Amino acid sequence: ELAGIRVDAEQQKDRTKNSIAELENSFNLHISSLNSATQQRKDDLLAELVKTQQEFISELAGIRVNAEQQKDKTLDNIREIANSLTAQLSGLPLEYEQQKQVLLENLEKIQTAAQLDISNRKDLIIENLEKSGLEFAEQFSELQVNAQKQKLFILEKLEKLETEFVSQLSELQLDAQQRKELILQEITESKTTQPQAPQVSVEADIQQGDDLFAQKQYEAAIACYNQAIKIQPENATAWLKHGLTLARLKRYQDAIASYDQAIKLQPDYHQAWCDRGVAFGNLRQHKQAFACFNKATKIKPDDVTAWLNRGLSLIELEEYEEALASFEQAIKLQPNSPKLWDKRGYTLIRLGMDDDAIAAFNKAIELKPDYAISYYNKAACYALQKQAQLAIECLQQAIEINPRYKEDAANDIDFDEIAKNERFQQLIAD
Repeated sequence: ELAGIRVDAEQQKDRTKNSIAELENSFNLHISSLNSATQQRKDDLLAELVKTQQEFISELAGIRVNAEQQKDKTLDNIREIANSLTAQLSGLPLEYEQQKQVLLENLEKIQTAAQLDISNRKDLIIENLEKSGLEFAEQFSELQVNAQKQKLFILEKLEKLETEFVSQLSELQLDAQQRKELILQEITESKTTQPQAPQVSVEADIQQGDDLFAQKQYEAAIACYNQAIKIQPENATAWLKHGLTLARLKRYQDAIASYDQAIKLQPDYHQAWCDRGVAFGNLRQHKQAFACFNKATKIKPDDVTAWLNRGLSLIELEEYEEALASFEQAIKLQPNSPKLWDKRGYTLIRLGMDDDAIAAFNKAIELKPDYAISYYNKAACYALQKQAQLAIECLQQAIEINPRYKEDAANDIDFDEIAKNERFQQLIAD
């Protein structure tokens, strides 16, 4: 079974790597397509602009020719009219001389208006061409911005997928290790001299209990584990699972009693010590919880979860220096855990080491950019330093990721130093 678990883990790892590779290929193809489309759009717009410019030049040339022709024709007509009028008026009496002058002035005005109209049409065409050029530049700039935004979005999504893969792989390895311990323990127990029929029955009862536990039918699962314990009272695994199921029903005292039985049968039962500590933690009995986790770390010094829970119980006991040592030991074992870096940062705040705390929160955010709790704790650290602007910026990021931090900040004494700040009040308002 352990070999099968390892094969499954490797296959899942390979499938995830293949998925990431496919996403990268898809992203590269998408970017290439986007660049081609952008270039094609740019070329089309430039071609259209060149075509428009050529049409304008052609039209302007035609207008100029027509204008010149019209001008020459008009001037010729004016000359003919002027000559005709001159001939007609030459014989008129002197009182008609003034009327002649008025007619000549009107003709000059008509000629000036014709030239002005040609100039205005030219300016209008040039203005339209410049406007088209500006619109093209704006469209091209907007296209580039959109392409960049889409590229950044895809990169962020890819990084998020990679982070999730690492987290899932870590959880899978931890689960495989736990299952390995259970299998080895069952193999050890199977070597004890017991009648074959009861042993088979015990294993069947435990398996049935596991199936019911997975379906969240906890009462029925307890009945199965009870049956296994009745047949084989010295089965530590049955006692452990009995306790786990009671804990799911929040019957923590009964769960602790079951863990005690498992530990009595197997004093170095690492998982029983860990789960016993969790039960005491839920009962707010943190000294007992610490003792359990401390024992678990001695039995298995490379268990990251045990070191983490040891540190958390020490925080509740306000033993911050010892808690910091627990988190640092856990980080040595698993340096890419954002949760461990966040808890280290929180402990450093309690020790008054604000700069180191900010660095720890930044590391957690670097490992998981959407890790809201680290933004929140970073905001609290800045608030304690009375750096209102930085505190509000970090708190806003935490609330955008998880809106529940709005209510938390409103009731958190760590934000008392900036509680009267107008922007802070607006941020936590309903």
